[in-house]
Amino acid sequence: MKLPRSLRKHLRRIWDSLWCTNEKGITKVGGATSWAINTEILPHNATIVSGGVGNDVTFERELADHYGCTVYIFDPSPTGMETMARPENQHERIFYFPLGLAAIPGTLVFTLPDDPEEGSYTVARDNATVRSTRFSCTTVSAFFNERQLGRIDVLKLDIEGFEYGVIDDVLSERLPISQLCIEYHHFMKGISVWQTCRSIWRLKRSGFSICRKEMCDYLFVARLVRK
Repeated sequence: MKLPRSLRKHLRRIWDSLWCTNEKGITKVGGATSWAINTEILPHNATIVSGGVGNDVTFERELADHYGCTVYIFDPSPTGMETMARPENQHERIFYFPLGLAAIPGTLVFTLPDDPEEGSYTVARDNATVRSTRFSCTTVSAFFNERQLGRIDVLKLDIEGFEYGVIDDVLSERLPISQLCIEYHHFMKGISVWQTCRSIWRLKRSGFSICRKEMCDYLFVARLVRK
């Protein structure tokens, strides 16, 4: 027997909550694409690094407008470039780089979108028949060092399968990051749920707690900065 959709959603919320620590100050930020963060621990002039634009940057714009954050956005795709070219996305506190975030710097292979209107370019698939392209990429650690950031208050990763390597990079380099917003993509072909489990395990071993989980979207907060 198939459960009603409303009941399935309710059970999903209960299941997701079991993963999380109790945390005050969790707020949804953004419009069509929103993310949960702890706004109570955002310092003045917080530094945000955001990987992945897609068709919506209301999360980043609200952080810049309402919370006074300095936001660095990365997305090499035509979708991201078109979104960031819109007049409403021009902002003195938002800095856009047409680069991907990955585990290593260089020109890397991306798979073309399955849905051109949605426009997500994904990590390369192990299939010679899948159409692909190449984009220039950098690492979070390289950007952090080049800009001498000192800290990253929120790192958001919605980067279509590249998140696993990026997380390995920031943990290996021990970058001072207070919060991570991550969408894991183990639902994509070629990515296993065990990769997500390993990534979560590494984050927890490195001092992060899961403070919000909604399906594949996670908020991790460093235990040393929690109130």
